Amino acid sequence: MLIILAGVSINMIVGENGIITQAQTVKKENGRAEIIEKIQLEIADKQAENLGTINKDEFYEILGKYGTVSADETILTTYEGNHKIVIADIYSGTLADVERKSNNLVDLSTLKYGIATYAGNESSNEQYISTDKIEIEGSTSYISNRRIQTINYYDENGTYISMDNGGAYNEINQGFTTPKDSKYMVISFRNANYPTITNEKNMESVWLGKREINNMVYEPYGIVNYESGIPNKLNKDRIFYDTVLNSNSTFQYAIEAHGTVRNLAFIEPLPNIPFYINGLEGLKLTMLDENLQEIHLMSSDEYDNSYIVFDTNKYPNAKYLKVTGLIADKEMIQMEYYYPTTGENVLDNKIVVGYGDSLTQGSSTSKTTWLGKVAQYYNIQQVNRGIGGTTVTADTRTAWVTPEGELLATEIAGDSEPTEEHITINSSMSHDERIATIPENADIVLFFGGTNGMDEESYRITLDKIKTRAPNAKIICMNITYRQTEDEEESIATDYENRRNIITQIANEYGYPVIQLKELMEVNSSNASQYMSDKVHFNDAGKTKIAIAVINELKQCIEEGYIQ
Repeated sequence: MLIILAGVSINMIVGENGIITQAQTVKKENGRAEIIEKIQLEIADKQAENLGTINKDEFYEILGKYGTVSADETILTTYEGNHKIVIADIYSGTLADVERKSNNLVDLSTLKYGIATYAGNESSNEQYISTDKIEIEGSTSYISNRRIQTINYYDENGTYISMDNGGAYNEINQGFTTPKDSKYMVISFRNANYPTITNEKNMESVWLGKREINNMVYEPYGIVNYESGIPNKLNKDRIFYDTVLNSNSTFQYAIEAHGTVRNLAFIEPLPNIPFYINGLEGLKLTMLDENLQEIHLMSSDEYDNSYIVFDTNKYPNAKYLKVTGLIADKEMIQMEYYYPTTGENVLDNKIVVGYGDSLTQGSSTSKTTWLGKVAQYYNIQQVNRGIGGTTVTADTRTAWVTPEGELLATEIAGDSEPTEEHITINSSMSHDERIATIPENADIVLFFGGTNGMDEESYRITLDKIKTRAPNAKIICMNITYRQTEDEEESIATDYENRRNIITQIANEYGYPVIQLKELMEVNSSNASQYMSDKVHFNDAGKTKIAIAVINELKQCIEEGYIQ
């Protein structure tokens, strides 16, 4: 009887309808009700401010403080408590249209129907609507509520200057910046973008206004501000250094209303710190001052796929960067800082050799290899002596290099012997011919061998030969990285752990530092797709992780006096 009573009592407390469950439900419902009440109070305040109305922008701005709105604008998912609230339960009244006429630069009475303007010339085309010349300011950002087909620019004398044909200006809510010498512009729209072809309807719905930095029309993607409390889509594992732009800044994107073909963003980067932008291709970058006036249109040779620098040393008035481009993957639109621009001065102009296989291979002038990234950080002279597919153990296969030692082609890759001036060497890292490609005056040698084949004897022989070839060089061993093949078979995983243990043991015996890349990079089966281009090799993000491990090891070597 006592057991039965105890069971009944416990069920009353923790059961499906028990006291604790009911209390939790009440607490959750109270939290939901409190959020609804707070939102409704803000709506009422805004209506009082507007003499009884609230427009769509104001309404969704209020909702955005408390959560995210579903694509069909019916559900609000709250940041606090993760409540899913039907928006109609919060407010079911009328939302006023956004009034923009005070910022309207278009004289609606001058619209020309059935006229297209192209390269300064008018032609008849019933699908088009063109404006008359609109007076504008040069180097100023504007926005339109209609899809723009062409923009024709004119100087103060009305002489045609240039034209933008679609591109970054072709989508609704896409800002564009006028050329600095422009005084007027003519815009052509397509009739097909309007619900009807009646003049009255079109006249009521065409506007053009200056774009203000704090009054943008945008949908946010990848907000970079951990202090804001707003959830973001950034994967923190991919952030290599500080991603907070400043204490109250966010990284946001405007997109075309009917899809995600193109986008535009105004961002405020940290000055002079290399960064790159994911999820976009065909970038166009424009530096703007604090008033959104164009200062400098960056040319493609000022940045590459490796990094972008917001150079305020050269352009001291620069405040914002306007970014336009094609959206390759909207879920990955984000900004990532690589690493600080300068390292320790003690390594300036030292000769640093990367000696290894395909994980090292690249040009000695490249900025995108891990060695190239280290070279940029420390202002060193990089010498890349990586050859893909090569082993530390003895091998009979051939590689062809320049007389200076730079790789041209390999038998391993199935290449033909090059026709340009070259020398033929044995490809093995432990062979004298390969060792001879290392400069005798090298200051540092980063030995990154063992991925394709090694044993204890060949590894020792290679270290001895490197030291004989470059007697004044400080040698640093780089241990084998994670390989996805290790997850496929236990025997492979065991083999690679044995190799790592051998490298660590020998490096310790010789008194050489060893960089434990597998542990330091933190790349594994759960995140390999973000950092690896295949089961062995790394993409740009992965190469950056290797670079950071090397940068940090060199710092430690400097601090401990191993490198002077």
